[in-house]
Amino acid sequence: MKKLFIVILAVLISAAALCSCGSDELGPETDLTSKVGSDENQTYNFTNGETELPDTYTAYKTSAQGFSFDILRTMYKKNRNAFYSPAGLFGQLSLMENAAAGSSLTQLKTLVNKSLSVDELNYSSGYFYSRLASLSDSAENASAEIKSAFYFNDGIPVGQEFTRRNANYYSQGLFRLDYSDSASLDKINSYISSQSGGMFDSLMPSLDSKKGIDLSSTVRFSDNWLAGFKGENVFSAPFKGSAATKKTAFLSGTEYYLKSKGCTGFIKDFKNTPCKFVAILPDGDIDTLIKKINYTTYEQLIDSMDIMTTCSVSLPAFSREFSGDLSDAVKDSGVTNIFNSKANFNSLSYGCKAKVGCIMQGAKLSITASGTNDGEPVISQYEKPEPKHEVKLDRPFIYMVVDNESYIPILMGVVSDI
Repeated sequence: MKKLFIVILAVLISAAALCSCGSDELGPETDLTSKVGSDENQTYNFTNGETELPDTYTAYKTSAQGFSFDILRTMYKKNRNAFYSPAGLFGQLSLMENAAAGSSLTQLKTLVNKSLSVDELNYSSGYFYSRLASLSDSAENASAEIKSAFYFNDGIPVGQEFTRRNANYYSQGLFRLDYSDSASLDKINSYISSQSGGMFDSLMPSLDSKKGIDLSSTVRFSDNWLAGFKGENVFSAPFKGSAATKKTAFLSGTEYYLKSKGCTGFIKDFKNTPCKFVAILPDGDIDTLIKKINYTTYEQLIDSMDIMTTCSVSLPAFSREFSGDLSDAVKDSGVTNIFNSKANFNSLSYGCKAKVGCIMQGAKLSITASGTNDGEPVISQYEKPEPKHEVKLDRPFIYMVVDNESYIPILMGVVSDI
């Protein structure tokens, strides 16, 4: 009995030590992670010089790619112009696995990483997210930035092991607030606004103390094409959408050709960030492609790229924005227990009784002649081989901004209508 009392007391003391002061604004000083720090000998990340891929990285990228299409599929059922950040959501659910136990953990593993242990997931996540952050930080006048955070009601203990794993591999914000204080919601939204460069200033709609755990992520992506579009390469033509045909601006050029079962596509390089643009056009209708496409189709598509095989492309200029709750998409993909009375976060800290309220995300993307902005296009002097194929995106298609090493989607969506 004495031993049990000592263990419980130690956990309570740890939780108290990690408690943030309710009157402080959210930032590095009030982040629970800053009170623990990382174990550098336990990390595997690009920033610390680990430039060789983790042993389990192939399985990791396959999991992340499959996850990306699974979530897109559920979102598309409700919105034919679905758009979100797979990398933003994948990182948050990966970190959540370190808190979950029982059926909550089982459901998360089924969706996120069927073939990886939590430790293997952490190591590979540490490499992927730190590589993206490190190479993006060094990009000139460009950004590929994912900012994520967990918010805990003040009564929820947050153990050091969970906090340290976040410091080691994920670097997401961890904050405890008094949900009964009306100022807490303002603090969260102010923090999200600062992290997103002011793009999202009211992302979190409310706080529910009966649930007690809320998440947010924002993605800022900005870059020029390595080879932009100008003059006769910008023209007006109809886009035959699922709801209506509409005349819009198209961008034409020569890009690397992709081919897989049931679809074709192309890859286009960005100039400064470690990212590429991928477009996927169904051979038939978009509904069939979205229903069937998975990581196998996607990997075959990427593996088909040959620098000597190009295509003439017609890409419509378009803009997309998502600002909302991804909880329904996660539930529809099979992870339900973290949101209800079956939620089990015992690995977060001993005796944690809480459930997830919302998983808010904000993301924006504009495809223009210059890249993702309205600046002067960079015109490349490099000549690609004469195109042998044509990919004309004048009807519904899938698009992605992907990491240029693993081809994990950072941003992803469907253009059903312009």
